[in-house]
This record gives sequence, structure tokens and C-alpha cells, in this order.
Amino acid sequence: MKTKLEQLKTEFFSLIGTVTDRDHLERLQGEFLGRKGKLNDVMKEMATLAVEERKLVGQLANEVKQALEAAFGSQEQKINQSEVLGQAQQEWIDI
Repeated sequence: MKTKLEQLKTEFFSLIGTVTDRDHLERLQGEFLGRKGKLNDVMKEMATLAVEERKLVGQLANEVKQALEAAFGSQEQKINQSEVLGQAQQEWIDI
């Protein structure tokens, strides 16, 4: 279970770096963090674990989720900035 979470985190970070537009970012968010996303699937499997192991895996799952959300937020800010900059360049007028 821990390896699945680590693989999920690694996969997300390798994909988030390639995202350059808002649509792709939203698809990626849904794929990993959505209701039917990969992270949610892994968290559903936690119900089969023993209580002690569930605590440890749950803690790791929360850390992974927070890391994914932080990376998503960071990439979203970068995309917003590039969109604003691109719009400003298009609207630029030389007087």
C-alpha cells in the first residue's frame, strides 16, 4: 500500500511538470484527486488493512494528498501567471 502511494506521488510529479494549460491541469487533477481518481482508489483499499497499519498508511496517504494538492496549486499559479502575461502582451499597444 505504501509503495502504491509513493508510485502515485512519483507519477503525479512527473506529469505535473509537463502541464502547460488549464484544461490539461484540470484533467490531471480529476485523474489523481477526483472522486474517481487514483488516490481515492488507493484510500478505499485502506479498509482492508489492520488498524495499526491503517493508521500509518492513512498518515502517509494524507501527506501524499497534501503534496499533490500543493503541487497542483503551484502549477495552477504558474499557468495563471503565464495566461495573464500572454494576455498583457496581446493587449499591449505602443502609443
